[in-house]
Amino acid sequence: MIYLACPYTHEHVSVREYRVAVAAEVVVMLWDAGLTVYSPLTHGDAMVQRVPEVEGRSHEWWMRHCLEFVRRSSEVYVLTLGGWESSRGVRQELDEAERRGLPVRGVLWDDDGRSMTVCDRLGVPVKH
Repeated sequence: MIYLACPYTHEHVSVREYRVAVAAEVVVMLWDAGLTVYSPLTHGDAMVQRVPEVEGRSHEWWMRHCLEFVRRSSEVYVLTLGGWESSRGVRQELDEAERRGLPVRGVLWDDDGRSMTVCDRLGVPVKH
């Protein structure tokens, strides 16, 4: 199972909504490629839409669940949208992946072509 890490928190709602939308598109593309992917951003956003009181839960509450999914994954992909390098949650997910010796790849998103490129080690495109 692949865990898809992605930045979420931002002061502007439109940025958060964009991140959720791109994460959902990337998950579907990866599913279409035959991969099993879990996206906490997509999953969590759906919960917030249906059970609004979870939106106010602490970062620690969300991360407790996210890190358990990282532990159960075989790889971590990072959707490298703006802000990913400074995201506290992504950093915690990457630290857990490192502790477990999990492979980490980057996913570059192209808005114009609505396409993605999976990269080895958060920066080098994977050659097929």
